[in-house]
Amino acid sequence: MKDFEANLNTIVSKLKVTGAKLIFATTTPVPQHSEPLREQENPQKYNVVAQKVMQEQGIEVNDLYHLVMPGFEKIQERNNVHFTRKGYRILSEQVAAVISKYT
Repeated sequence: MKDFEANLNTIVSKLKVTGAKLIFATTTPVPQHSEPLREQENPQKYNVVAQKVMQEQGIEVNDLYHLVMPGFEKIQERNNVHFTRKGYRILSEQVAAVISKYT
């Protein structure tokens, strides 16, 4: 996780010099039996580190993980990290709402 944190800080530093408004989106959940196999607990581990970095760097976090978590089994493809049409609509509405605050 130290490498991940260091890499995020490096990326943020490089992006900040562009003057762009930065928004970080958290990683969404992983189903229990995903193909290819992914660790179900990893997204939240990475999200905790990313949220710490973004807070320190003053970057807004769009928390997609907690947006979909309550019912992700109903809006995510079975055994896959991809979403159903309804799931992508929910995600896209959230992303658009956060971005539209800055346009």
